[in-house]
Amino acid sequence: MKHNVWKLFLIFIMVGLTATIGCKKGEKEFDITDGSWGVTLKTANATSGWVYQFVGSKESGTIYYNNVNLGTYTVSGDTVNFTTNHSDEEDNIYVYVYNGVVNDYYSMSGTFVIKPPSGGIVTGTWYAAR
Repeated sequence: MKHNVWKLFLIFIMVGLTATIGCKKGEKEFDITDGSWGVTLKTANATSGWVYQFVGSKESGTIYYNNVNLGTYTVSGDTVNFTTNHSDEEDNIYVYVYNGVVNDYYSMSGTFVIKPPSGGIVTGTWYAAR
């Protein structure tokens, strides 16, 4: 009887530790609010980049660049979507729409569309790293 109780106790401890370790890893892995992200954008004609800070919960919040509120983000599982508004020297607003995945704790990637005030669109890919 004591032997069976010890077996059950050890199984209980192992399951608990495994679940706890798994949850902590998963929580950290898809939490994009931990640190800044260097985002590189590539189009057919150019490459550019920004450093974004995602502030809020793991699921949604606000994006900042140099302490300026640029837009919002959402995360669902490993899917990430965010929209930013950038202005040029003449105060024209360019809307950037990003769709992608959180690859791991250190990187995300996907595609984007830039909607300039002129009405055309620019498409490309993006990659982000902490």
